[in-house]
Amino acid sequence: MKNDFPVVGARTNLSASVAALIEERILSGDLGPGDRLPPEPELSRQFGVSRSVVRDASQALAARGLLSIRRGIGTTVTSPDSGGFTDAAFLMLVRGDATVREALEARIEIEVMVAGIAAERRGPDDVALLRDCLRTFLDAGARSDVISVREADLAFHGAILKATRQPVLTALLGPLGEIIQRTSMTPLATVRSFDLEKHTYIVDAIVAGDVAAAREAMRVHFLFMEDPIYASVHAQPLRTVPSLMEIREEMQHGSA
Repeated sequence: MKNDFPVVGARTNLSASVAALIEERILSGDLGPGDRLPPEPELSRQFGVSRSVVRDASQALAARGLLSIRRGIGTTVTSPDSGGFTDAAFLMLVRGDATVREALEARIEIEVMVAGIAAERRGPDDVALLRDCLRTFLDAGARSDVISVREADLAFHGAILKATRQPVLTALLGPLGEIIQRTSMTPLATVRSFDLEKHTYIVDAIVAGDVAAAREAMRVHFLFMEDPIYASVHAQPLRTVPSLMEIREEMQHGSA
C-alpha cells in the first residue's frame, strides 16, 4: 500500500476532491480491504489541505461504506459489500409510490429469470442448499408456524439466486430480499397462502436442470396474486407493509 497522495489543487469543494482521490486509490486496488490510512495530520500534509477537510472527506467515504472510522484504531478500508447499495435501492422504492402489486410484478419477472439461470448453472452444493431450504420450509408449514415459513421462504428464494453462480447478478439483486419480505408479509398471508407444494416443483425443475420447467414452475408459484382477495393488499403502497422484523417484534410484544 502506498501512503503518498497527490496534493489537492485549488478546487471548489476540497473535501469532495480529497474523497475522490482516496476513492480512486480504493477502486484501483492500491488501497485494499483492511489497509489503514495515514493519521489525519499526515493526510492533511500530503493533500495540502486542513484537517477538517480530510475529516469531512473520510466521513463521506465512510457513509458510502468505503471506509471504517473507529476510535483507537483509525481509518481503514472496508471489504467490498453490497449492503449500502441494497439499502439505498430499497429505500428509494419504499419512499416512492410503488405499490405491493407493482413490486410483485417486478419480482415475478426477476425470479422467473433467476430460476431459469439457476437450473442451468446449479452445482451440487446449490442442490444440497435448495433441498435443505425446502425441508426447513415444509417443516415450518407442518407446524403452522407462519413466521418460520416466511423466514424459510426468504432463505429459499435466496438459495435460488445463489444457485445462479452470478456474483454480479446477486449483488445487483440484493434489494430483492427486502422486496420478497415486504410482498410476502401481507396481513392475508397464511401458511396455506405460501402454497408449499409449488416450491417443491421449483426445486425439482432446478435440480433436473430443466430451464423451461424451472421458469414455468416459478411463474405458476405466483398465480396466487391474481386471487381477488388480494386486490386490496396489492393496491397498498409498499412502504405501508410491515417487514418480517416488525411483525416478529409486534408478536413478541403482544405475547409479553
